[in-house]
Amino acid sequence: MRYVPPIILSQVERGVLKGSFQAFVMMQDIVDFTRIAESFQNTQFHGADNIGELLNKITAGPIQSVHKYGGFISHFVGDAICAIFIGEDPTAMLAALMEIRDFLKDFPLIYLEGRHQKVSMREIISYGEVKWTVFSNPYQYEYLFYGEAFSELSLLCEHSCKNAYSGSVITKIGAKHFQEDGACANLGSLAVTADKQHHKFSFSPHTRSVFYHKNFYDAKLNNEIRNLAVCFVRISSPTTNASAIHKLHIVADRYRGYVNKIDCAESLPVALVLFGVPRSEGKSAYQACEFARELALRQKNLSIGLSCGYAFAGLIGSPDVQEYTALGQCLNLASRLAKQAKPGEIIMDESVYRETAKMYDTKMMGSLHLKGISAKIQYYSLSLKRIKRSLIFDSIFVGRKEEMAFLEELRTTSRKLHRNTIVYINGDPGLGKSRLAWEYMQNIDGHYKFVVTNDKLNNGHLDAVRQILRAIFELGEDDDEEQTKSILDEAFKEIDGEMPEHSKAFLAAILELWYKGSAWDHCPLEQRQERQKEAFCAIISYLLKRKPVLLLLDDGQWIDETSRQFLAALDPCQDHNLLILSPSRYIAGGNCVDLHLDKFTRYDLNLAPLKPRDCRSMLTSILEIKNSRYPAISTIMNKADGFPLYLEQMAYYLLERGRKSKHPLQLPEKFNSFSISDVMNSRIDGFNQGMRECLYYASILGMSFNIK
Repeated sequence: MRYVPPIILSQVERGVLKGSFQAFVMMQDIVDFTRIAESFQNTQFHGADNIGELLNKITAGPIQSVHKYGGFISHFVGDAICAIFIGEDPTAMLAALMEIRDFLKDFPLIYLEGRHQKVSMREIISYGEVKWTVFSNPYQYEYLFYGEAFSELSLLCEHSCKNAYSGSVITKIGAKHFQEDGACANLGSLAVTADKQHHKFSFSPHTRSVFYHKNFYDAKLNNEIRNLAVCFVRISSPTTNASAIHKLHIVADRYRGYVNKIDCAESLPVALVLFGVPRSEGKSAYQACEFARELALRQKNLSIGLSCGYAFAGLIGSPDVQEYTALGQCLNLASRLAKQAKPGEIIMDESVYRETAKMYDTKMMGSLHLKGISAKIQYYSLSLKRIKRSLIFDSIFVGRKEEMAFLEELRTTSRKLHRNTIVYINGDPGLGKSRLAWEYMQNIDGHYKFVVTNDKLNNGHLDAVRQILRAIFELGEDDDEEQTKSILDEAFKEIDGEMPEHSKAFLAAILELWYKGSAWDHCPLEQRQERQKEAFCAIISYLLKRKPVLLLLDDGQWIDETSRQFLAALDPCQDHNLLILSPSRYIAGGNCVDLHLDKFTRYDLNLAPLKPRDCRSMLTSILEIKNSRYPAISTIMNKADGFPLYLEQMAYYLLERGRKSKHPLQLPEKFNSFSISDVMNSRIDGFNQGMRECLYYASILGMSFNIK
């Protein structure tokens, strides 16, 4: 799945993790391959297979020639291959280069955009010291080639010449063999004789395995066109390479990102992290944003570029030298954006912005021209702050007296018995589950009260627990790192020994804050999550010694798994009890959600539609009328079938339509054929101030609307 040069594997086998040598570095880059791939993707049924087959045919010859003359492939760079020839003598490198040219000369024409076209590769060659380092970590080892030769190679890649050679290469080969072409120099054909060489390196399967992440080791690898998200991370300080790469792996693992490779650009490491391949969870853009945010909080001076879209994903190279990667315009764009970003800045393109704008604080930065991309690109900065999520209710709360009494009886009973309890308020979207829990919560005194909102996309690692902690410590959305640490410090002074002092460091880490030299830094990686869980349980126990806790866990079916595990670990033996109200949608097969909180007593409240009299009360309140005998009232009630959200939206539609009509409570003739989608679309068409609220409710319904 990942390509690691055998020379690196053999050194790791011996326990050697860094070294250097003098060498020629040669990159062979397929000219205009992104356009070729997009053409295959758009016009051919088996586009992905054809792209993979063509790419492998093109690269197989150069790879074979490199190995034949004693070189080795250091890494793949998109559709390019990078080869190293150790030593000061250019003969072997030149023999391979001439053979590659002959291979390309004889390569069959490809049929593209209505005509046959020739395949060509750009050659970029540098010479100098090559350094290499292996970064060990518990997730997967990484290797990196860098040094003088690679710094020159990065600069040469920016040249517009068809081929590019460093001054040291021209000197080594001899200037007489180069022809000037304006500002460019071209190496002519040479008759080179070199001995064939074949190096053998020994290493064990275990050594190879440490470079493979356990989450992706057995992934099924096919050539596909996949919808994915891409994150390029430029590490701006060479003194923090090892630390930054370690943190990068920790955060990538948390958000299911695949660290595809780490290359060197302009003397600094650049990591490519993919989301949605080789395995997808269906929320790749969100995962990429969460990854970028947390990594930027953990490690300063990173420049990060984000993009998403369809791209080729598959194995590239020859049968003996290949790796799994992705190729496409979105990767080119993310790479360019990372280069555009300042240290500490996260930049996203419009495709990521459209996917995630509601979840984050973003700012449009303008538009720019990027190398290799013809059209101007709009781009946005991603703030490290999230948009605060909350429950929004505008209309009057009616009915539900029996349900409120049921909840009160359960609260009273579980409080007397000191029993932790979870009440699942079950029902279809739009029945008023969250509103019922919210209204009940407002009527309760003498409790710590916290609200957690979950949604299908924005449910990152420990997100629910993080919301609880922010509420416990009364953290503001605009509090910066120093303010937040100050609040935590004051809180732990008040706690004064009732919790272990080291708990602060583990709770701070959940809040994406880190105290230098704290217990968090000294805790083994594999134990950190368990220590966080213990600290969370300790802070909840601290609260329960003082008074009961009431937690509204909205849309509990979407809580992140790690937060669920933390809640499941809470000890029921406390001075007071914890009551969780979890409004939840029915899941597949009409079944009720089960969060498997085994230490909690479970109750279910299956919510029914509103009674007719309550429907009338809601409608007359919204419409500000006393007489409920208008024909429109009965029509809306029949249409809504007791669903509060439907009643509310239809009433607002009628109210807004009436402002533009001589007959304020008259429904359109075709109203009986209207769906809730039609009603909301009609509202959207005429909204100004109310549009935000309408779209919020539309998102609750989980429906798609055309707002263009």
